[in-house]
Amino acid sequence: MAQPVAVYTDAAEEHLATRRACGLFDFSFMGHFEVAGAGARAFLDRLQTRNLSALAPGRIAYALLLRPDGTVFIDATVWCLANDRYWLFTGRPSDFAFVAEAAGEAGVALSDLSGANAVLAVQGPESARVLERHLGAVPGVRYFGFREMVIAGVPVTIGRLGYSGELGYELIVPVDAAGAIWRELATDARECGFDAANSLRI
Repeated sequence: MAQPVAVYTDAAEEHLATRRACGLFDFSFMGHFEVAGAGARAFLDRLQTRNLSALAPGRIAYALLLRPDGTVFIDATVWCLANDRYWLFTGRPSDFAFVAEAAGEAGVALSDLSGANAVLAVQGPESARVLERHLGAVPGVRYFGFREMVIAGVPVTIGRLGYSGELGYELIVPVDAAGAIWRELATDARECGFDAANSLRI
């Protein structure tokens, strides 16, 4: 999988555009895994730091994945699609090997969806308005929630979360539709690279 673009134009300008209006980021390099089955929640409760009993479908939890000795392996987000079906996003597709090894005989079905979908992040105070203008909908979701939609015939999962300290959304879209959606959003949002994403985290 291609590495994320560091800078499109100037990292400082991209940073400020996100703070002041709207930045568009490609986070498709992330690991995207599905955990399903009757034992999915019990397995995830052992794998990471959050108690998922209160995580309802349509909600997201930020968590830390733990090694067997209790040390932190990596941070992640857990998306609850149903009580027996979850998405797990980490920073690297290679993390699937760690999750699969941890599952062992847990009786869950694991799928590596990395690369099948693109992750487009729309961040900044104007992000909701940009989505409304270009995709015809404003995601009616709470912070750390998500909903599934169909936009121009394309299934899209839109989560409201982000790393920038601003209003922000992440769009999970089929990879073959991602280019067209990116180009549409880029007419009204600043294309931003990973250097700007790193400075926005601070």
